[in-house]
Amino acid sequence: MAFGSDEKPPLECLSLWINPKSARETLAIRDTVNYGVLYSTGNCCLETAFSRDQEEKIYVQDRLLQHGREVFEWLEAGAHFYVCGDAKSMAASVQQALLQIVSIHGRMTPEAAQVRLKELQRQDRYHKDVY
Repeated sequence: MAFGSDEKPPLECLSLWINPKSARETLAIRDTVNYGVLYSTGNCCLETAFSRDQEEKIYVQDRLLQHGREVFEWLEAGAHFYVCGDAKSMAASVQQALLQIVSIHGRMTPEAAQVRLKELQRQDRYHKDVY
């Protein structure tokens, strides 16, 4: 389905997990997400993982693991998963977190979890835009 410039695709749920360096960087993102929610038909959450605002760094993969059961249920219900950012460390760490989530909550071996993530990629539901 194609959408014109004034049309927005329907959303049942939008969950955005971001890793800005500080809370200040989140303001523009929050406003953008809130604008997008005005056109959505469902729920939205913005989960942040600040890596610079406190002594202990918190990253997206940490937040994903904290919400592992929910993330797994979304994937099993047909959710799409997008990873954008640093290919060197962030993308690999998020991949490892996803493997753990699928293995633990899907009650699979690590090898079966790897196969499941590859299936999601083949189904065009696991996307990576890394650099």
